[in-house]
Amino acid sequence: MDDLIELTRILNTDINNIETVLDVDAALWMLAFDNVMVNLDSYLGQFKQNYYLYKDDNGRFRPVVWDLNMSFGTFGQTGSGGSLNSTTQKSQLTHLLHENDAAWPLMSKLMAVPRYKKMYLAHFKTILTENISNSDYLTSANAYQNIIDLAVQADNNKFYSYAQFNSNINSDVNAQMNTASGLTNLMSARSTYLLAQSDFTAIQPSITAVAPSIATPIIGNTITVTAQVTNTNTTAVYLGYREGDFVPFTKILMHDDGAHNDGGCW
Repeated sequence: MDDLIELTRILNTDINNIETVLDVDAALWMLAFDNVMVNLDSYLGQFKQNYYLYKDDNGRFRPVVWDLNMSFGTFGQTGSGGSLNSTTQKSQLTHLLHENDAAWPLMSKLMAVPRYKKMYLAHFKTILTENISNSDYLTSANAYQNIIDLAVQADNNKFYSYAQFNSNINSDVNAQMNTASGLTNLMSARSTYLLAQSDFTAIQPSITAVAPSIATPIIGNTITVTAQVTNTNTTAVYLGYREGDFVPFTKILMHDDGAHNDGGCW
C-alpha cells in the first residue's frame, strides 16, 4: 500500500520523476485504447475503475486493461458533462477527455507534460489507423461472431435474442438498460470524426536512416546512433535504449549540432 501511495504522491506533486514508479508508456497506451474504444467503464469513465496495477521487477507499476464487456459505448457515463446516450454522441467523444480535470490525475497530469501528450496522440492514432479506420476490427468481429455462433444459439440464459446478436455488428440494440451501438455504426463514424481533428491531420514526424555506428557491437564498444528526423516542430529527439528485454528504456537526448558524430547540422 505504501508503494501505491508513493505513486499517487509522485503523480500529483513530482511529475518529473513519474517514470521511476510508473510505466508511463503503458499508461498512455491504456488511456488511448480506452478512449478510442469508447470504453468508459474504465479509468476514463465516471467510476475510474476496471484496470489492474501490478508492480514489476523493476519497481514500476504497470496498468492492465480489464473488463471490456461494456466497451464500444455501452456504458456512456464520462463522469463530467452528463451521459453519452446516442451513438452520435459516443462517436464524437473527445480524444482529450479529462485532459484538464484534476479528478482524473493519471490523464490530466500526464497530458500536462508536452512529451507525454505527444506520445499519447501518437499511440491514439496508431490504434485508430491500424485497427479501426482500416476496418480490421470488423474483420475480427465477424470472425469471433462465427466462432461463438452455435454457443449463443444454444444459450438459454442470454440477455438478448439471437437476432440481436446477429444484427449488433451493424445496428444499435437495446440490451437491458443500455443501448449497445452497432459496431460499424459507432466506429466508422468515430474514425471519421477523430481523423478530422487537428491533432491527427497535422503532418507527423518522419524518422528515416536510423543507423548504429557499429552494426554488430560487442561488449565494450562505444556506439553512436544516427537518424534523420523531419516534419517535426521540436528540437528535442530522444533515443531509448536498454540492456535487457525486461528492463526499462533509458532515454537520452540526441544531438543535431555536427559535433557529436551526428553528421552535418540540419
